[in-house]
Amino acid sequence: MRRTDTGERKRVAQTVERKSAQRRRLPSILFWLSLLYLLLIAYASLFPLDWHPPAVWRDPLSYPWPRYDARSDILVNILAYVPLGFLFALAWRRIGRLPSALLALAAGFGLSFCMELLQEALPGRVTSIADITHNTLGALAGVLLAQFVARDTLSGTWLRRLYVRWIEPGTLPMLALLATVLWMAAELFPYVPSPDMSTLKHGLHPVLETALQPERFGAWKFLGDACELFGVGLLARIALRPPSLPLIAVLMVGVALLKVVIVDQVLSAEYLLATLLTVFLLASFGWQTARQRAVLAGLAVAGMLVIDKLRHGHGTRFHSFNWVPFARQIGTLPGFNGLLVTVWTALALATATRVLAGTGRWSRTLDWAGGVCLFLGWFALEWHQQWVPGRIPDITDALVGWVVWILAWRVPLRPE
Repeated sequence: MRRTDTGERKRVAQTVERKSAQRRRLPSILFWLSLLYLLLIAYASLFPLDWHPPAVWRDPLSYPWPRYDARSDILVNILAYVPLGFLFALAWRRIGRLPSALLALAAGFGLSFCMELLQEALPGRVTSIADITHNTLGALAGVLLAQFVARDTLSGTWLRRLYVRWIEPGTLPMLALLATVLWMAAELFPYVPSPDMSTLKHGLHPVLETALQPERFGAWKFLGDACELFGVGLLARIALRPPSLPLIAVLMVGVALLKVVIVDQVLSAEYLLATLLTVFLLASFGWQTARQRAVLAGLAVAGMLVIDKLRHGHGTRFHSFNWVPFARQIGTLPGFNGLLVTVWTALALATATRVLAGTGRWSRTLDWAGGVCLFLGWFALEWHQQWVPGRIPDITDALVGWVVWILAWRVPLRPE
């Protein structure tokens, strides 16, 4: 009896130690992620690095407020700094709520100030106090979001209860949930609702146009949307506790309907039919095991990626391959949204592969071999776009996808 009690105590002590070690490791991971994101912002702010120092440096705060600032520029400047404030506030959480929040806000302001100051040496960039203000507001939004989700707050405790109630335990369901949330973020970008009649007409125009002219229905677009939604639905089933189907159905139909009232978004007939087909397939077939769902989700998302990269774009021009990372994404809403799509796609593929690999001896092999295959496959698709009219081939998506794959495989497994 004593031996049994001793063995049980040892197992409990080992479990507690493992969980505490993982919690100690999390701030370190968040710190390196925040540092990586800081470097990415610095690169984007100083691109194309055409350095011509001025004779006299001027304080960026002394510039007058610009008479006109495009809405797209304001949104990009705010949204770009939200992850920075969020990551830094969580990474420094151990020093206290208020100090971590103030440090994260100061980091956002300080980085923006330095970038605007250095932009005086770049002929192609314009220093603006408005950019500093919008960047700081974005960092503030990230800090507030971090305060909202932190465990030691009332809202964080409430969210934790919801998480335990609805989400399966373990690291892989968490990654599947993150991929699903990022998919929603990409689908509803730029998050500006405008429920006026002109926006509603614009949002429903593709559906009405296809209803009146059925020959406009795009079979390849429908297939790509169906693969995307089916893959996301299966990932959501990996993340959510049963019964998850009603919640997934509400989520997908809700995203489709919200596209009608979001500025710069539209609801197409292909997307609407793909949503209904996905709900039907998820309701009709069980796919009870997580590995079965992971295999199908990985195949569906990979199919979506191939179809999307090989479809004709807007226009008939052919474009040469761009070798400069982020050159075509910097400072534009479509570029920002494209990065979101790349991130959730790569995270979905990495999560599905990790669920399939489990903790067996092949997991490390799949980690490195899968990352190489992902980069080479993505690069091949981008390279082929040189001969696809209307598409712009770019090295950025392959690099970002590869980095996301590596980061997803570095997240330590938690006990389920």
